[in-house]
Amino acid sequence: MMNAMVAIATLSFFGGSDSKDMFQKTRSLRGIVEIPENSVLLNSTMNHSGNFSESLGERTLPLEDFVKQDQHQQQKQKEEHHRQEATGAGNRCLCIFDVDRTLTGKQEDTTRCPQNKVTHSIDPAYHGGHRHLTLSQLGQNLESTFCKACILAIISAESTHRPVVEALLHGGPAVHGCDGLCKVKKATNLASELGVAHSKVFFFDDKASNVMHFKGSGMNAHQVSCGSRDGHHGHCGGKTSEVTQATGVGTCP
Repeated sequence: MMNAMVAIATLSFFGGSDSKDMFQKTRSLRGIVEIPENSVLLNSTMNHSGNFSESLGERTLPLEDFVKQDQHQQQKQKEEHHRQEATGAGNRCLCIFDVDRTLTGKQEDTTRCPQNKVTHSIDPAYHGGHRHLTLSQLGQNLESTFCKACILAIISAESTHRPVVEALLHGGPAVHGCDGLCKVKKATNLASELGVAHSKVFFFDDKASNVMHFKGSGMNAHQVSCGSRDGHHGHCGGKTSEVTQATGVGTCP
């Protein structure tokens, strides 16, 4: 990494300022700072107030604020690099979620499901009528699961597009009107299109029948909402603790 040095300017830079004035102006520079080649400081200039200002704007910030800003940018770049490594060729993984009673829970039920969150969006699933879509504990916390480093996708039996849920995918694919064996076929197609090995595909659904269809596919599938059931499907929806990298196909005990 190339380093650049920020040094105290000469007297001529300050336009002939007297010694006392120059001392006051240069004191804020706080010595010498090493700057990485991709630092925001390389795109900065020093003004006559002894501070640094961005060359593309009029805003002026003290050196210490620019250093903090630069450190923040470096951290963001490291996080993005790690994410790209995790999803790079050979390491790419795909997490596919069912929607209803997986990423969502029963509409507006926060009595039995106190961790769920009611949204302003309407959810017609399971004869929900005009009741509001309610995110499950899993639906609210996908970023806290291992799937954060994977491509995210949904395959839903519902034909209705629900922007609140699709926003959770960060641009990942969404398939609607697909249930049963269709989910296995679509998951296979997505893996092929995205270049993900079958062993790195993880599917999560509240219905045991949908999960069992994945047997023999080479993909991993697990049932969620095991702690709250409503007949053959979930009630409160999935929990983050149910989203694991366990291999194979598994249903609720």
